[in-house]
Amino acid sequence: METPPEFSDIYTSCCFTGHRSMGEEDISPVVHNISAEILRLHKLGVNRFFTGGALGFDMAAAITVINLRYEHPALSLFLALPCRDHMLRWEQKQKIRFGTVMDRADGVILVTDTTYENGCMMRRNRYMVDRAAYCIAWYDGRPGGGTRYTMKYAAARGRTVINVYGR
Repeated sequence: METPPEFSDIYTSCCFTGHRSMGEEDISPVVHNISAEILRLHKLGVNRFFTGGALGFDMAAAITVINLRYEHPALSLFLALPCRDHMLRWEQKQKIRFGTVMDRADGVILVTDTTYENGCMMRRNRYMVDRAAYCIAWYDGRPGGGTRYTMKYAAARGRTVINVYGR
């Protein structure tokens, strides 16, 4: 995996955070809402997008960026992975889909160069927020969880948080 250079301009960057569990009925409206926000931010000069490489919302966001690049080649996608074995328990078809996304990403960042350990997901989320002025979320109001934590962390850091859930 190749690590891209350090990013210094947060104002041209956006990260994604959202739930891993998404029903099939959620995918189409989520992709529509993600696309609309990416294009709106792109008009403001945002062209670098970070996603955490998880199932559900992260994958939907990554695939959306990849698809939008056909018409907007300035868009770039970086995967911020929490650890070396983050997809250890995934089904084979999920691993294959992720491999395709990885191949099409502009860069892959391994935030923790170890196997899974407590806190690696939180470090990954902070890594992305710390490098982006915007955070597009898919949060349904559940108490607790990484998405809620990441949104709160982003807001505390002065980032613009855009929740596309239920739009």
